[in-house]
Amino acid sequence: MLLMIVLSIYACWKLFNTEYFYTFIVAVMGGLILFFQAFHAAVDYCLYLPATMVLFAAIVGAMVGRAVRSLESSRNLLVALPYTSWSWPVLLAVLLGGSLWSYNQLSSLHEMELAIKSYPVDTDLSKVEARTIRVIISQLEDALKKRPEDAQGQEALGEYYLSLYRLEARDTLAEELKVSVEDRNLWLWTSPVILSDVALKAFKNKDAEELKNIREQETVVEFLNPALEHLKLSLEACPLLSNVHFRIQQIGFLDENWTFADAHLKRAEQTGSWNADLMYVAGQTRFARGERDQAIEDWQQSLRVDARHIDDILRICKPWMTPQQVLDKLVPQKPDILIQIAEPCTEPRRQKKLRNSSSIRSPVYSMNRNGLLEPASFITHAWPHCRGTRIKRWSYSKRLIC
Repeated sequence: MLLMIVLSIYACWKLFNTEYFYTFIVAVMGGLILFFQAFHAAVDYCLYLPATMVLFAAIVGAMVGRAVRSLESSRNLLVALPYTSWSWPVLLAVLLGGSLWSYNQLSSLHEMELAIKSYPVDTDLSKVEARTIRVIISQLEDALKKRPEDAQGQEALGEYYLSLYRLEARDTLAEELKVSVEDRNLWLWTSPVILSDVALKAFKNKDAEELKNIREQETVVEFLNPALEHLKLSLEACPLLSNVHFRIQQIGFLDENWTFADAHLKRAEQTGSWNADLMYVAGQTRFARGERDQAIEDWQQSLRVDARHIDDILRICKPWMTPQQVLDKLVPQKPDILIQIAEPCTEPRRQKKLRNSSSIRSPVYSMNRNGLLEPASFITHAWPHCRGTRIKRWSYSKRLIC
């Protein structure tokens, strides 16, 4: 592909050096086509569309053909096949072989995507049956035999093994404790986050026996070890997958040579700063490690991207941060987020009418009984940032007073 692009650019450059005006026009057209196609491909791969591919090939072929014809008399020939009896059959055989290889790759890709799309993403994992995940894993493993270096497929397979681990571990715990599998605590106990924290504590306490017991658990060996292997293969194929880095940080302790450093967590934060969900769980991991300042940075970045985790973040920070610290260090100074936090804190309208107007207008810097900051605090901080936005000061003042 790169060789063909270089040869096409070479042909275009040759056309610019001819004396014919028509040839010069073809060179300009060819140069623009190559430039804009390369520019488009930098942000979106569009040549997979058949119509675009055929049109691009036809136009580039016309440009190269014109270059060859314009240089026939000067013998300053481009790279071209000689007119012999064996050259064209060889070329056709190469093109046919390439087409068959491409078809095989597309077929295996389609098979892999079908397996990935069959995963019930809209269903709560705790409600999914283990045999459903087993079937999907079997289908995906068959598809990946044809494309073992596919980063997306290896990542998905690692995630599915993690899902199967949680389902099987829940059933095992329910059987051992003689409780219902519907018990929510069982599902929470199967989280890789908890397992990772237990392993980290065992490492810090130099409890090699406990760490060995964790690694040799039946469900861990059967499901988490394959998950780690597939995640590593995914990372080898593409080192920029933030979710893979985070998962390896969670279950990397299964490797006996694991040092419990946070290298993968740092890479996940660097490459996944655009992902609100990832930054939220990364902050949880930092908080569990006792790294509160870094946890605040991760949660603040999560809120910059999307504020859907604001309630959980404030609930975690309530015991050890003052309201002023929440405003200054945690919450991004964006009026929409500040007001989104303030609105759920307001009491029902009928209770507001009973308030004294003087107390309503005074700023409040204290946590309410729900663990959230009182609205006046956030509204006060929101006003300096409301200039040039659609947020109207009077409408929110009215909400607080009425």
